[in-house]
Amino acid sequence: MRTTTEFAPDGSARIHFRCAPGLHRVPDGIATASVADQLRTHVGPRWIACLITSSGHGVIRPSQPNMGVIGTITQALLAGITIALNYHAARAGQWVVAHNLDENEVTALWRDQDGDAQLTTTFGDPDTIAKWTDVDFATLAVTALDHTEETHRALEKDRQPTIRRALGEQPDRRTVH
Repeated sequence: MRTTTEFAPDGSARIHFRCAPGLHRVPDGIATASVADQLRTHVGPRWIACLITSSGHGVIRPSQPNMGVIGTITQALLAGITIALNYHAARAGQWVVAHNLDENEVTALWRDQDGDAQLTTTFGDPDTIAKWTDVDFATLAVTALDHTEETHRALEKDRQPTIRRALGEQPDRRTVH
């Protein structure tokens, strides 16, 4: 993988690379919006993350400035997982992959077509998962997505209609038990 490194004014290094375009269909502006905040919420405060845009631009970046050089093994692992997940299991969203430095775990965050974080799945420590194949990652991601979709369907099925009393709406007496 050919990469270029850009150093931001705050001292953080961003690694840029190219991959095949169209690995997911989330528009580029949405694909990059709010990612850092979502990773802080769902992964933790200290991470190195990789995301790709639908146009084929990839970036690997740390959560904070001055976190040091991102090693080539970490670069290759994060980029490989990100590409594999988006190729095999993007569905109508996108995957962002991060190495949580405090827990020493690699976690994938699935974002829907609107850029909302919907699912996280943790694969394990980098040394263990470095031996996995694209199929291993994709299988776990598809299983997690299927489970999440099943749960959402079950919740939707049991949902009662919202009655906005403040707007003067009244419950339908025929459906009240």
